[in-house]
Amino acid sequence: MLIFLKAQASSLTASATDFLITALTVSIFGWWYLAGSMIGTISGELLIFTSTGIGFLMPAQQQ
Repeated sequence: MLIFLKAQASSLTASATDFLITALTVSIFGWWYLAGSMIGTISGELLIFTSTGIGFLMPAQQQ
């Protein structure tokens, strides 16, 4: 159950980052919506990739 909650928190954080970056690039910086959406999606995916890569979701197995 703990891994499920961590995965949900990581997904929520990535989605919030995606939305925030997209909104900032389009609304404040005035970028084209497709470019802003691409940058937002990439940043959200990088966030979730690095959070799973450092062992946040699945800690290393003891040998």
